[in-house]
Amino acid sequence: MVDINCTEKATILVVDDAPDNLALLSNLLKNDYKVKIANSGERALQIAMSDTPPNLILLDIVMPGMDGYEVCQRLKRDPRTVNIPVIFVTARTEVADERKGLELGAIDYITKPISPPIVMVRVKNHLALQERSSREEVEARHDWLKKSLERFVTQLEQPQKQDKTTVAADIENRKAVCDKLEILLVNGDTDAVDVMDENAELLDEAYPNHSHEIDNYIRCFDFEAALASLRAATAATLP
Repeated sequence: MVDINCTEKATILVVDDAPDNLALLSNLLKNDYKVKIANSGERALQIAMSDTPPNLILLDIVMPGMDGYEVCQRLKRDPRTVNIPVIFVTARTEVADERKGLELGAIDYITKPISPPIVMVRVKNHLALQERSSREEVEARHDWLKKSLERFVTQLEQPQKQDKTTVAADIENRKAVCDKLEILLVNGDTDAVDVMDENAELLDEAYPNHSHEIDNYIRCFDFEAALASLRAATAATLP
């Protein structure tokens, strides 16, 4: 996710093949944000994938060569740019066009001719949501690391020897949880979230290299990725 530094202006990338539209949006945004412009889809991708990506992209749809739909699709397929919010700004007003844009991963859809106050409010709101999401992700990661460290310290201070019966029972319990979770993920069942919550400690201890990844994927409702990570974790522990 692209971090928004509170001491610096957020960067907005405006993508449009019409110079008048680039000028209009640039002049509207420049007092509050750092503005970058691109007059083609190809150039937009270059800027988005650079070492200094934008915090948000305002993207036209109808452009020669690569149109806005393809630009958005490529952005959402690339791990370097998948989390950059995209707002379509277009003269296309049909419901089907808006639906397609949102299905491709855009977070909003603004029709031309634009209303400057509406554009400013939507940009501000989406940047605020992005910043809050980034902060919550950092806090969640910190909490997870803290709990993992606490469990590790506890294990060092209070070593326990498990007999073979206890070990076998733990293995059986872990297998039952993983089997249940796998079935839920295969079926796209949101009960997977509850199962993960209820068994977070067990999975942390059993699969320290995968549990956080599995948890993140499940909370993002990317069940296919969570399933792949779960299977990788269980395969690594096979005798």
